Amino acid sequence: MSRDGTQQLFSDRQISEIEERLNSMQKLMVMDVDALIKEVRAYRELLNETKEEKTKLVERVRFDLPSVDEEILDAYPDALKPKDIQNILGLGPVKTYELLNSGEFHVVRVGRSYMISKRVFLNWLKGQ
Repeated sequence: MSRDGTQQLFSDRQISEIEERLNSMQKLMVMDVDALIKEVRAYRELLNETKEEKTKLVERVRFDLPSVDEEILDAYPDALKPKDIQNILGLGPVKTYELLNSGEFHVVRVGRSYMISKRVFLNWLKGQ
């Protein structure tokens, strides 16, 4: 019994041990929650990437674009013209200009001429 007449259920040492265990459990829970949050963010990014890939695939189907081997592009200059795009993708002139005006990749207009960076075009072909 304690001085005030009540029975003491736990010693100070036992209470300290319980408190330490609770603190350890709290730290583990925080770590688990942080890990889960990171995992959810990673899944969300993956989902967004999948949506972007799907959008790009829809655009490729819309323009009926074939897949192109990167080595084919080695023979072309660093700044492509619409005729180059037409030859690389096997498109007709109408589809080529439709693609150039679609906003799918950056196109530079110089007067009435179009110029497309080969690097930008290649990244677009790769879906990047």
